[in-house]
Amino acid sequence: MSGVGFLGKLLDGAVVKWNPLGEVLIRTKGTKITAGQMRELHKEGAPVKIFAGGKTVAFVDLGDIPANEVNREPSIIVKSRGVIEFEYYDKPFSHKNEMWSYNARGKAINIRYVYHFLKLNEPHFQNVGSKMQMPQIATPDTDKFEIPIPCPENPQKSLDIQAEIVRILDTFTELTAELTTELTARKKQYKHYRDQLLQFKDVDVAWTALGELGEFIRGKRFTKADYVEDGVPVIHYGEIYTRYGVPESVTSSPAQAQPKPNQHLDMNSALDFSNLAQAERVCAPMRYQSMGTDALNKAVWVFLPASAQPPSLGASQLADLSSGAG
Repeated sequence: MSGVGFLGKLLDGAVVKWNPLGEVLIRTKGTKITAGQMRELHKEGAPVKIFAGGKTVAFVDLGDIPANEVNREPSIIVKSRGVIEFEYYDKPFSHKNEMWSYNARGKAINIRYVYHFLKLNEPHFQNVGSKMQMPQIATPDTDKFEIPIPCPENPQKSLDIQAEIVRILDTFTELTAELTTELTARKKQYKHYRDQLLQFKDVDVAWTALGELGEFIRGKRFTKADYVEDGVPVIHYGEIYTRYGVPESVTSSPAQAQPKPNQHLDMNSALDFSNLAQAERVCAPMRYQSMGTDALNKAVWVFLPASAQPPSLGASQLADLSSGAG
């Protein structure tokens, strides 16, 4: 089902009214505090979180800042300078006074509904802020920004629609967090086995300098005039050098000129492989004779049987890796 069709079914004919954010929510100020004071007052586990720009935060006790500057409403915090973004928080907090926040106290508004809509539009505010010497936005930029309110004439129905949208988006947020945790664990697993399998400490293997294995063959210089619809695939050195990880299939174009026998292929354009399949495609046509680059001559390669496989990682081992255990 398309996104428009799904939203139409959810609205079920309800009218959507666009209202300025400053009329829909309550804007609150922060507290006058410096970065030095935040460092001095910070206590791990303290109940009040103070936000500054970027990822800078401090946790302080309730008596460390004026009580009327502690916000206890679930809120959207506007990070207005530097990295312009929005953050949701539902525990006691405050923030530096150049920032501001919004809450929905006494309003027929689901604050997380507005939060998701503002996150969707973060690029708009970042673009507004980019026009300043130091990226920043002002309160009118958010106060005047219009947000959609479904079925405003029926507050309960409006809240039900907002809640369903929030439920769906929060579900995907949770799934994303789980996938991120899994990816982090897999990266740690890869590093663990890479370090274990490629150190070869106290193992009897043959160490061979790369320069003894063959010659690195150079290609030729190609210009745009050499490119044709059909021809020999040519790797673009500049794209591989400046865009690490771009696959060879993307960075190659047909050229009409055939490389001459025994010409050298530029070292950087062939060695920055993202995977073995790519290396095989590029290296298969090479002629190995004698090395011409000292750096490659001095590199050392270790060869293992093709059948060598790392052991599988069980659930308990994966949990150990995820928690930081060996």
